[in-house]
Amino acid sequence: MIDQRYLGGEAGHRSLWGGVSTRKARNVGLAIVGAATVIVVPLVGYPGLALCLISAAAVYVFTTETHRGTPWERWMLRREWRAREAAGLNRFRPVDRRPPELHAAFLASKGRARASVAGEWNTYRDWPDGAEGMRWLLRKPHVPGIAWHAPTGEDAWLSVVFPLGGQISGIQGDDVVNARSRAFGRLLGSLGMVTALAKRIQILTHIQPIDTAAHESWIADEVDLEAPEELLRSYKEVIDRLGGGGLMQRHYAVVRWPLSPRFLRLAERKAPGRDGWILLMGQEIDAAWREMYRAKLDPGRALSAAQTAAVLRHLQMPSWPMDQAGDVDPENPWLESDQGWSWVTVADQGPDGLEETWFHRTAELPVRAMETSGRNALWMLPLLSQLPRQRVVRTISVQLEGVPQQTARSQARVDLTSDLAEESARARKGVLSDDDLDEGLTAARARVRDLKPGKGHHGLEYVIHVTVSSETEVELRSACELLTEAAHKAGVRELRWLDTQQAGAHACTWPLARGMKPARQTAGAWAAGVLAGTGPKEELM
Repeated sequence: MIDQRYLGGEAGHRSLWGGVSTRKARNVGLAIVGAATVIVVPLVGYPGLALCLISAAAVYVFTTETHRGTPWERWMLRREWRAREAAGLNRFRPVDRRPPELHAAFLASKGRARASVAGEWNTYRDWPDGAEGMRWLLRKPHVPGIAWHAPTGEDAWLSVVFPLGGQISGIQGDDVVNARSRAFGRLLGSLGMVTALAKRIQILTHIQPIDTAAHESWIADEVDLEAPEELLRSYKEVIDRLGGGGLMQRHYAVVRWPLSPRFLRLAERKAPGRDGWILLMGQEIDAAWREMYRAKLDPGRALSAAQTAAVLRHLQMPSWPMDQAGDVDPENPWLESDQGWSWVTVADQGPDGLEETWFHRTAELPVRAMETSGRNALWMLPLLSQLPRQRVVRTISVQLEGVPQQTARSQARVDLTSDLAEESARARKGVLSDDDLDEGLTAARARVRDLKPGKGHHGLEYVIHVTVSSETEVELRSACELLTEAAHKAGVRELRWLDTQQAGAHACTWPLARGMKPARQTAGAWAAGVLAGTGPKEELM
């Protein structure tokens, strides 16, 4: 039997009032109204009290969670969408394609004409949404490409992409599945160690039509061209059926190293400046490969900058071969795109020199929508390989970030205590047991048990994104329906389609390790870190 682990119940930790709280906007809004009530009521009296009660009711209504988010969130998204359209930021063109006469047109224009020219100017940018601030620390041929990410408002980090063969190939017994899932768990546990420099891993699975290039190459080398015509025609028929039939999976792991003070200090000891970063990353890349090998992920050699750029180009336009790296510019693998309300359209030159169009739509599998229940290592199969119709090109990204053991244990204990208190309160009131509470309590107990001192386990936070791609709007709509059905089978109550943000959301399923907020840190852990400082530079470690 395959081992089960509890997943779900981590969406939002318990609030001051008991239960799981994910409505920070509501809590903040009600706190503001409460503070205003204390000030206004003594000054104005009953009219002030009535106004405060109406305000509290409005806060409650506008922050009520629905399957389409809260009314407040929808209003903010629509407002941001209109602002982006007005500024021309809903379109992207690579900056090296900007017409030279556009600058002169901007200087010569006035009033509304200048605003229109400015919108056109804004469409030409260095990076598409979601990839802003990406450069290369190391981009030499035949060596691991080290991407350097420094988006505005975020701490910088480095990332490297590894191709994976996958843990399970063909039919494997339960013992093999259990052993390999435990090995993967040990890999994830290493991300939470205080001494670890790598803190996040992105597991990327891309499901695409079968690439027949290897089969065609074999035929060209091995088949006798003087063979009977019927035999040669049969080979072609096999290739055509293979290419037009099922799909194949490609797997990648993206490891992310934040440029923390400790990373910079260790790099400085090896060599000054970026030379030290490269030397330290050489060790870290080898260590990451060994960890993935121990986890039975069958890692290949880290991709070069050109190979990574080829993957990025393919994910924007799947007709480009994923392994065709000879003609791609690592500094500019971006294609022209336009963002609609519910999708992003990539329209650019394809591999045959003709313009092609691809539609992409991205959804998040919200952690709050995960049904709290026991799951085994194969729980995502409905999304991976069990769609009713297999010709759905899709990319699934799972990002996982380690949380130090002490922080995770403290939060798990708080959650367990809150759930026990709520269960006791329900029992005293004679209220029937709640299934969600029972499952949440079971999950909290499991986390506390796993995080006991001496077990070597650490905490983990995660986010899952899925992108579906098609060549027509009709096919895209059908693919979205199939994906929603598959998510329900996998125990996900709903998909959160990231409408009005599709351009940036699409990048969450690229090998960039983006699209996830840093792991939450308790106030106590933050204070302890501040008091500890960064350590003297003379220190050995």
